[in-house]
Amino acid sequence: MKKIILLLTLILPLLCSSQLKKDDDGTLYYEEVIETDLSIAEIHDAIEQYLATYSDNSNYVIKINKEDQILAKGDIPIIGPNELNIVLNTEFKEGRYRIFINELMLNKKDPFTNDEELNTKIALDQMEKRYSKQGKLSEFQKLKKSGEAEKHVSGFVEMNKFFYPKGETKLLAFVEDLKQYISDFNSDSDW
Repeated sequence: MKKIILLLTLILPLLCSSQLKKDDDGTLYYEEVIETDLSIAEIHDAIEQYLATYSDNSNYVIKINKEDQILAKGDIPIIGPNELNIVLNTEFKEGRYRIFINELMLNKKDPFTNDEELNTKIALDQMEKRYSKQGKLSEFQKLKKSGEAEKHVSGFVEMNKFFYPKGETKLLAFVEDLKQYISDFNSDSDW
């Protein structure tokens, strides 16, 4: 059994890596629709129980809890104190559910991005957009003029190259674990 789990851990990310997609802004997200024989209520209960188990506190992570949707924020440990911060949006209809994960952040401060296309110029542009959205463009200009922005960005690029493969593997393992939990869910307990 341990060999099968190890094999799946090694092969699964290779098979699933295409499931991380990019939107028009280059931001990564995950989306999948899964068919099931479970009812909407059973899918809802399974996801709610999974989040309570995974996070140790479902009230902390679940932000929206409707009959046909659960939206949760949470952290996936990567390595040491480093974590991937996510927003998990699950929506359900009879016979299927959708997993949508976005707002991927590394350690609550840097966007999680694909290292193959990341370079200092792209990261600097992304940093400028983030500061602009926050109304802090003049602060960014000062950082850029002093050279601090480039220092931060080069550190970010190197950090992302190190963390991206590990974070992607952990994210996909989280999704597979969630899907397996839902698949194995049994609401017919006699307790």
